[in-house]
Amino acid sequence: MCPSPSCSYMFKNCSNIELFPMFCVFIYKGDALMQFLRFFMGLIILATGLTNIFYPSIAWYLREGWQSGGYSEPDDTFISITKLTGIVCSILGLGIFITGFLD
Repeated sequence: MCPSPSCSYMFKNCSNIELFPMFCVFIYKGDALMQFLRFFMGLIILATGLTNIFYPSIAWYLREGWQSGGYSEPDDTFISITKLTGIVCSILGLGIFITGFLD
């Protein structure tokens, strides 16, 4: 029998793990690491999406504005696409952030 229930999905045949219980404990601790990474990456993606929604000119400056030295402005199409991308990013980041708590 596996020492922890979470390692049974990692291996098809759980009877082999009885010989190496420390390996299964290592895999179990890896799940906690993956949970933290999902939480952290979700937070980063959510922050990026919210920045694109509320401050789309930052994305324009990082991509094109530095080349003109600040003498031009983004057009309406670029701002609309950046805001739409920010909405998608925020939804994706929120989903990843929430799944960090579900395990």
